[in-house]
Amino acid sequence: MKKNTIIIILLVVTIGLATFITLLLTGTVNLSTNNEEDSTFNVTYKEEEYVKSTNDGIEIKNLRNIPNITNDNRKKVANKITKYLTDKSNKEWDNIKKTTDDVVKSNINYEDMGITLLYKDSIVTNGRLSFTLEMAGNFGGVTWNNESAYNFDAKTGKILTLKGIGKDTYDIVKKECEDYIEMSEEINSQSFYEKEERQSLDELLNKEETWYFEYNQLVVVFPKYSISPHQVKIPIAKSKINDSLHEQYKF
Repeated sequence: MKKNTIIIILLVVTIGLATFITLLLTGTVNLSTNNEEDSTFNVTYKEEEYVKSTNDGIEIKNLRNIPNITNDNRKKVANKITKYLTDKSNKEWDNIKKTTDDVVKSNINYEDMGITLLYKDSIVTNGRLSFTLEMAGNFGGVTWNNESAYNFDAKTGKILTLKGIGKDTYDIVKKECEDYIEMSEEINSQSFYEKEERQSLDELLNKEETWYFEYNQLVVVFPKYSISPHQVKIPIAKSKINDSLHEQYKF
């Protein structure tokens, strides 16, 4: 009886192990069902309008989108990032609504008036998330736009800084920015302030909203009037910084 029981147990173990190996090789077994590395972030947006009309019936239409980030395995992180981005949008949105109300009260009449405040997810990975927020306006044919950016650690939800994403990344990025500005001045492709009139590169690069990840590069965004009368974007190829990045933030 004992001998038969042992044989049956061995057969079950053998069949089970063989089945497991077969399933593993075919990719149908997930060994990390609860592994956070396999979790997925989903990003959706809800639009909101703020519309007012002047006494002459001219409509001022403003539009924004509010992000909602979900992740079944990292709910607290997703909620933390959603709240951070929503708070940033709310602050700007309150200013936009106040400006609109002031225009209506002053009875300024332009044919085209309105401001958009729109988020876009530049890139979302298991290691990091990057978002850009663009504000664009039009008042009587005068248009403008400005872009800010926000990057997050995908495990903690904390905002990322250039000095925190890699050992030498900050120094590499700063040098690339200096070289780009110098080259652009030489060929007159862009207009820059005199050096003494520019904001400090260190001051700008230490701000959380002046850079973001794209799929194959890191982009630095210098706001309008910081180093130039115009907004300046400086792309930095991944080949120049990837080796300096901490493993979880690599391309």
